[in-house]
Amino acid sequence: ISGRCLFGQDQNNPASYDQGPSSSSLPPTDVTAGSYTPNYLDKFATTPANGGGDYSFLAYYTPRPPQIAAPDTSQQCASSGQCPVSQVGTFSLEGASEGKVAYIGGQAIATIRFYGWAADNQAGLKDMWIDWGDGATQQFHDERMKNKKPMCGATSECSAVPGLGCQSDKDCPPAGGKCVPTAFCTQKSSLTCTSDTDCYENGLDVGDKCAPRLTFGNSDSDCEQNYFEFTHVYLCSREDQLGDLAKCGNKKYCSDNNNQVCTKDSDCAKPGKCLTNIDMASPQGCFDETNTACRYTPRVLLKDNWGWCTGECRVEDLGSGFMGPGFAGFNKILLPNGGCYDGTGIKQINNNVLSDRPIAIKNGNVYNMCDPGQTTNNVYRPWVVFQGALQLGVAP
Repeated sequence: ISGRCLFGQDQNNPASYDQGPSSSSLPPTDVTAGSYTPNYLDKFATTPANGGGDYSFLAYYTPRPPQIAAPDTSQQCASSGQCPVSQVGTFSLEGASEGKVAYIGGQAIATIRFYGWAADNQAGLKDMWIDWGDGATQQFHDERMKNKKPMCGATSECSAVPGLGCQSDKDCPPAGGKCVPTAFCTQKSSLTCTSDTDCYENGLDVGDKCAPRLTFGNSDSDCEQNYFEFTHVYLCSREDQLGDLAKCGNKKYCSDNNNQVCTKDSDCAKPGKCLTNIDMASPQGCFDETNTACRYTPRVLLKDNWGWCTGECRVEDLGSGFMGPGFAGFNKILLPNGGCYDGTGIKQINNNVLSDRPIAIKNGNVYNMCDPGQTTNNVYRPWVVFQGALQLGVAP
């Protein structure tokens, strides 16, 4: 049986989900592994009393998107690049994690900084986009980047921020939870635990123990104690004032999508909010006539080696109030931990499957939720958007 676990199912034959692997089956590399239990593994004994129904030898794993966090450079840092986290899910612009950063004179040099890391089992970071909000972008592809965190080598992580290493609760940011060991069963190395009882089998002590372990994502091989840092020159000219930039007006935007104009929270896909008290700009920038200044809102997008990226691509299922995957029965990608997914790497052979199977391809359509070119879609929101803007007065 253990040998069979290395096989997938024949994607051209839906019935093979409940049968043994065929010669044409694909490896079990689907990102939604764990969403089904193949019946062929206990085909002839369907209850524990008959020796079946025991799937303890299967390891289930739910993918996580990359994380991003803003360093607090206003505090004293342990050393260069090792600052505490001020806020998770965003980055800093000139040291601020949100709000307005104002300059005059028609030109300003601005810096963004952020910690960024892939899930421990999905390292490393592969692609990165920096959109400065004025038409300029920086792109890094197939880079195989190390995680950048304030602490590496830790065998504990903040409970509400997976992957963020810590030594004590004070190392965790606000709402970051407690510092807890990253522990696994010694015999079932993929099974996380908090005590030895989590490693029992059918309630019985089989000698398996729960022990802290350094994960790959926190090891020196995949972790660097530092933050990403990028610098850009912004300009604001008379031409921008006269019409090169659209007028900002009184437009407000959704917190996770500055393509989406809003007046109230219900205009935004959950869990996004309408930022009615914060000045932002569309991805192309705008001109603020009240302050005689250009306004720019930068964005960041990270993607890992598995095709998972930052952002939020879950929406509320209509009528249920449940934050589900994709939207209204059309998209079957599972996103229980948030983020977005690029399904273009999954072979088109997957298009012939049972309708209730959570997959990234259905009816021959390939979904790339991580496409940075998304401009009007309020469902796929892969960008991490700065909650504010850089405001730059017109050149004298």
